Parts: sequence; C-alpha cells; structure tokens
Amino acid sequence: MADLNRLVILGAAGDLSTRFLLPAMADALQAGKLERPLEIIGVARADWDNDHYRSRSADAIAESAPGVEASVRDQFVEHLHYVKADATDADALSRAIGDKPSLIYLALPPKIYPDCIRALEEIGLTAGSRIIIEKPFGDDYDSAVELNKLLKQHFSEDTIYRIDHFTALQSVEAIPALRFANRILQPVWSREHIEQVEIIFEDISTLGGRASYYDTAGALKDMTQNHLLQILCMVAMEPPEDMQGESLRDAKVQLLKDVRSWSPDEAAKMSYRARYTAGEINGKQIPDYVDEDGVDPDNRTETFAKIQLEIDNDRWTGVPFLIRTGKGQAYRRRIANIVFKQLDEGPYQTHMIETPNALQLYMLPDSLQVRLLLNRPEDPLQLREVNLSIDLPQENIPAHGALILDALRGDQSRFIRDDEAEESWRVVQPFLDAWAQDLTPMHEYPAGTQVETN
Repeated sequence: MADLNRLVILGAAGDLSTRFLLPAMADALQAGKLERPLEIIGVARADWDNDHYRSRSADAIAESAPGVEASVRDQFVEHLHYVKADATDADALSRAIGDKPSLIYLALPPKIYPDCIRALEEIGLTAGSRIIIEKPFGDDYDSAVELNKLLKQHFSEDTIYRIDHFTALQSVEAIPALRFANRILQPVWSREHIEQVEIIFEDISTLGGRASYYDTAGALKDMTQNHLLQILCMVAMEPPEDMQGESLRDAKVQLLKDVRSWSPDEAAKMSYRARYTAGEINGKQIPDYVDEDGVDPDNRTETFAKIQLEIDNDRWTGVPFLIRTGKGQAYRRRIANIVFKQLDEGPYQTHMIETPNALQLYMLPDSLQVRLLLNRPEDPLQLREVNLSIDLPQENIPAHGALILDALRGDQSRFIRDDEAEESWRVVQPFLDAWAQDLTPMHEYPAGTQVETN
C-alpha cells in the first residue's frame, strides 16, 4: 500500500484540529518522522483565507507544541492550505479535496458523519485514498452497527481508519510489553494470582467548553466505551501472534466478546453514576453541572461513571474489572492497577499485612510502580510496604500524530476494526439501558471532591 503525503482535515476550524492534529504533525516534522512537510488542506465553513488559517495554526502550534522550533513551525505552516466548504456538500467537497490520493480526516461532530460519508461516496475518492473517523463510532450498539453498514456500502474496510488515540499512548502500549516480554509477569497474569483489576481515569477538569458534545454523551460514552476499553484489552487479551496487523486486532475483539453481558438489573447493581454540583477546584468556583452553559438538565448526564465487568474465559473467570472515570474530581488519577492475591501459605503468614502486591501503571505523565512487601530492618518478622517506581520517557510525538503517520503508511494495526467498534458498544449497552430506565440512581458530589462509591 503506497504512502500518502496529503492530509485533508474536514472540520479544520474545530478544537480537535487546532489543538491536537496540527500540533501533533508539527511535532512529527520536528522529530524527523516526516521526510518532507505534509500538504495539508483544511476544510471548514468559516470564512477564512490561507493567510488567516496559517497564522491561526502557527499560534496554535506555538501554544500546544512549544517544543517545535520556530523555523520548523514556519516550514510546516507554509504547506497549509484552506478551503471554505461544507463537509456534507458533495460539490464543495469535490473542489476542496481535488483528485490527488489523500488521507481524509473527519474531525467533525459525529452527527454529521452519515451525510459526510454519503457526500464522499458521491464524489468518489481517488484510488489510494483513506478515511480517518474519530470516536465515538455511533451513539449506542444499534447506531454503531448502522454506521458500519453505511461505511461498508460505500468504502472497503481497508480504507477506513477508526481512530482512538489511546491506542498509541506510550503507557497503554507498555502493558502488553510488560505482560508478554517479561518472564516474572507472564506466568502470574491470570485469575490464579490476580485479585482484581482497576482502570481509573479521573480528572479535576470540568466541561472545558465541550457541553455541546459532552451533555449528550456523559462519562460512560465519552471515556469508558472507547478509551478505557482499549486499556482493558491490553490488560486482559490473550497473547496475539504479534503486535501488528490483524493478529492484534483479532485478540482485542475476542477479549471483548468474552466480556459477560449483564441484564439491565445486573448492570444496575454493577454500576454507579453521579454528576458534580457546585464546588471549588484549585481556588476556582465551579457551578453546578446543570447550570453550566449549554447543559440541558433533562438529559440527566453523568459526569462520573463506575462499572464492573467480568470476563468469561479460562484466564479471567471470577476476577472483577472495575472501571471508573469522572470529571470535577479532587485530584487526577489515571492508572491501571493490577492487584495480586495475598499468599495463603508460607513462613510469613502470621505476619502478613493487608496491603497486597500490585503493579500500577500511571498515565499522563507515564510511570510504572510495583508494590512489594519486605521485612522491617529493626524486626525481620514484621513486613512493610515498599514501592519500586520508574518514570517512563516522554513520547517523541503525541498519539494523534503517531496514528496519522500510521494511516499515511497504510498500517491499520492501532486502529479500530468494524467488529471491535460494535463489541465495545455491546459491552456498555446494558449499563446504558439500565440508566435509561433509572435502575441506577443519579448521585451527586461537590466539584473538587473525590467520589466514594462504597
């Protein structure tokens, strides 16, 4: 599959393109990952010209990618071009995209996807072109199936790149390396030795101007259904034949298929939801979520979600997987916490303390910590907790940039396949159903506090 050197961003005036995509590709140029600057065509409805787009992009890169040298930034923006067009208008899109093979990034609100996909099919993509679709891939299981049907009607699966940037986070990619490349871990990565797994992604941030999207999604759809299930796959999947191509994607899909489907009543018992009320974070007064600009109180949108999953296979039966995420918390917690079982025999049984062994992978910033038990120097029979930790080196380029480079090369390994997108929704659908029926109450917590669910 031939490499591409042309990127078309539909939705170029939006936050995703401005704060993430362009700075990431400028980082890639700075890091020497591009032989030459990309030709980038920004497409949006804003009444801009090339000069305005380049100036605005240069400012965004300076702010979001401060490590990019001024000379590299100037070289990068020289290759930016802007076209005013509606992404759902076939004629306008045809003029904007042209007839060169291109990587077309749909940095658009999900509700526009169907009309944009039909417009792209109508104009006919030049041979060799590919499409990147940003998460979420649908709004629930049924809509994910319908979106896949629409895509398959018009494009082949090998041209579709469903992106979830968590697949390229260094901390997430470190998990299979820890599991499958280390003899001290590989034999004990199972229900015989692991008590439970926690996947936690909690933040002090609140809406941050995302009410138009977030209030129709909530914590479960925004984080758990996609990003955090990617972490689950890395923690729990069976060893793939290799970490590239279809072998990796097959292993992820099989893991998701092994996740037990709860009934709505079971899902209600296995979940907790809440939203923040007025509070204070870092000295700043935070309004009640329902009073935030753009929020519709009737949506009953949660800003905190916790669910418990179980995996029905030989490796994991009986091990609870606890996944929680939330906004407006007291502090950031971004961790995959593998908690091991206590030893049930041996000479230290009468001196054992309650703290179990654990392997903890922290994300953004990335570090690894191992919790062990050792004896106290003053009393060799008394045990104490010891934490061994290492900071992981920073990524050369952001995850979005790494994945765009993959797509330009035609490598789908770290992208989401159609069946994976559907299985991810199947996993969370019972919780959506239970919550829609109000089987799980909506709790509240003051902004700036940590949610306690026990």
